[in-house]
Amino acid sequence: MDIERTTADRRGALAAVRTIIAAQGQNTMMYLLPVLPQIMAAGSDKDKIVRALAEECGLALVDALPANATEFALRSLTPALNLKWQCQVNALALIDICASRAPRQVERCMPTLRAASRRGGVLRTLLCGGVPWGVSGGARPAGGEGY
Repeated sequence: MDIERTTADRRGALAAVRTIIAAQGQNTMMYLLPVLPQIMAAGSDKDKIVRALAEECGLALVDALPANATEFALRSLTPALNLKWQCQVNALALIDICASRAPRQVERCMPTLRAASRRGGVLRTLLCGGVPWGVSGGARPAGGEGY
């Protein structure tokens, strides 16, 4: 049975996750890291408030993350690299934060991230030295095609 969720449901769920992270911090990591891909998926929602809440939840989760759990967070972020480009950009921003905090753990996860980049999207473009349109002022390709 498929339950259709409304915009209010998505807003409420993300606001609840953000509140839980703010109240409990590191105590919630083991419970919330598995839902990080769903939080990242909300980053491409049609509703502007849902997208903003998804970004806030992702940032709050990574901010509350202890440095020794970075590798687990990156494994949870990897599925977001196969979603829409907005989710990929949000995931890359979180990976950037993780890389500044725990560079050695990010280095250990690079084979996984490179494997995800072979499937395409923003990460592949960035690893290959290009700048996708819409990200950091990149120009849109001629003909209106994607990247």
